[in-house]
Amino acid sequence: MGQGQSSEFPYTVGAEVPLRSKYWKMHLGTSTDGQAVSIFSFNKEQHKEYLELAKNAHKRFKTLRHPYMLKYLGGTELEKTIYIVTEEVKPLRDCLDYCKEYPQSIAWGLFTTASALEFLAKCNFVFGSLNIDAVFVKKDGDWKLGGMEFVSDRNADASPLKTFVNEIPERFLPPELKKRSWEAVAKAPAHAVDAWSLGCFVYEIFDGSFSQQQELQKPSEIPKELLPAYRNLLQSLPRKRVSFKQFLTSPFFNADYVNTALFLENITIKEAADKEAFFKKLDPMLDAFPVEACKFKILPALVSALDFGSANSRVLAPLLKIGTKLNEEEYAAHVTPSVVRWFANPDRTLRINLLQNIPAFAVHLSKQLVDTQILPHVVMGFGDPHPMLRELTVKAMIHLVPKMSESNVTSQVLPNMAKLQQDREPGIRTNTTICLGKISPHLPPAARKQSLIPAFSRAMRDPFPPARIAGIMSFSATQNFHEPDDMAKKILPPLCMLCVDPVRYAKL
Repeated sequence: MGQGQSSEFPYTVGAEVPLRSKYWKMHLGTSTDGQAVSIFSFNKEQHKEYLELAKNAHKRFKTLRHPYMLKYLGGTELEKTIYIVTEEVKPLRDCLDYCKEYPQSIAWGLFTTASALEFLAKCNFVFGSLNIDAVFVKKDGDWKLGGMEFVSDRNADASPLKTFVNEIPERFLPPELKKRSWEAVAKAPAHAVDAWSLGCFVYEIFDGSFSQQQELQKPSEIPKELLPAYRNLLQSLPRKRVSFKQFLTSPFFNADYVNTALFLENITIKEAADKEAFFKKLDPMLDAFPVEACKFKILPALVSALDFGSANSRVLAPLLKIGTKLNEEEYAAHVTPSVVRWFANPDRTLRINLLQNIPAFAVHLSKQLVDTQILPHVVMGFGDPHPMLRELTVKAMIHLVPKMSESNVTSQVLPNMAKLQQDREPGIRTNTTICLGKISPHLPPAARKQSLIPAFSRAMRDPFPPARIAGIMSFSATQNFHEPDDMAKKILPPLCMLCVDPVRYAKL
C-alpha cells in the first residue's frame, strides 16, 4: 500500500487506526489541501473472498448520501487495493467510554443512527449488519453510520446480504435471517431486519457485548424510558417490530442535547420568537453537553447563525461561554474572524452586546487585529447618540488599550475620552474618569503626563458628586506616575478644595 499521493489517489495515507474488521484497514489521512480525512483500504490479494463486499461498500458510499451517514469524499479501485476516503472519524468503540460521561450524547447518537436506518428503509434498502463497529464518531461527537458492505436492495434477486449472510455473527441475526427465510424477509416491513439489528446495537451501547441472543432479553443498563422501545425492536415476528420513526418517539430522546442539535440543524427556518426562546435557555444547558460537541458542533452553528442573520445578538452569551473552552489556536480559527465581522455590523443591539461581553474575548485578540480591524469600528461608539453605547465604548478601553499601539492610544482614545468627560450624561463622565485611571499603566509616558492630571482635576470640579469622587480615587490609584512637583502644584490645590465639599462622601 503506497503511503504517498498520486494522480489516481490524491491523498496521503497515514498511521493505521485500530479497527475490528476482517478485511478493512483504517488510516489517518490527508488530502492535497491539508484536510484531515479517514481512509479505509481493502487489500484485494489478501482478502479475495470478500472482494464483492468491498466493492459494494464503495458503491454504496458513493451513491447513498445522508447527513447521519459517513460522508464519502473520494475513493478509487487500484490493481491491488480499494480505497474509500471519508470525513475524519474515529471508531465508536474507541469513543464509547467518553460518550457515557455525557448520557445525552448517547441519546443523540442513537437518534442519528436510527434516522439513517430510516432513510435506508424508505429507499427500500436494508443495512444488514448494524453493530458497534459499523458506527463512527466525528470530532464534534456526531455518530455516523458506516460499514456499508452488506447494504442491499430489497427488490434484488441477488444481494450481498444473501450471498454473505454467513459472515454476520449469528447473535446479530433476526430469526428470519437465522432461518435464511428470504421469503419472510421480502414480505416483512422494510425496516424489520434493521430494527432487530438496532435493538442489538442498543444493547451493545449500554450493556456491552453479548455472546447469545438470550442476553438481549435481560438488559441491566438500558435506561427505563428506552426499554419499551428497545423491546419492541426485538419482537420475533418481523411485522411487530417497531418502525424507526416510532422508536424515535421514545421519551428517552426528549433530551436537551437532542433538541438543541435538531434546532440548530433547522435554525434558518425557525420563527424569530422560537429563536429568542431557544438562545435564552441554551446558556444554562451547555454545562451538561459534551465539551467537544460544544466546541465543534454548537459553536460553529452559533457563529454561522450570527454571521448570516439567522440569529440575533442574544446568541453571543452562549457563544462566548463556549469560547472559554477553546485554546488559542481553536479560538483564532473558529471565533476571531467573526468577531471582526460583528464589530463591522452597524446593528446597534449587536454592538452593545459585543461591548458588554468584551472581557470574554478581548484576551484572544491580537494587537494587530485590535489596531487595524477592531478599533476603527469601536471608536465610532464614542460619539454615538445612544448613551449606553458611549458608556460601553469607554469601558471597553480597559480591555482594548493594552493591545493598541501608542499612536492609536494618543490619537484615537485619549481625545475621545477627554470629550466624554464633558458628556451630558453624568454617569458617562464618571466612568470615563474611572477608566482613565485603569488604563493609565498602558499609556505612553508622555501621554500619561499630559493627560491624567487635567482629566482628574476636571473630574473633581464636576457638579456630579460621584464624578468628583472618581477624580479623587483616580489620583490615588495613579500617584506613582506623578512627579513631586506636579503633586504640590497641580494635584493638591484641587484636592484641598474638596476638603470643604458640601457632599460628605466627596471629602478627603
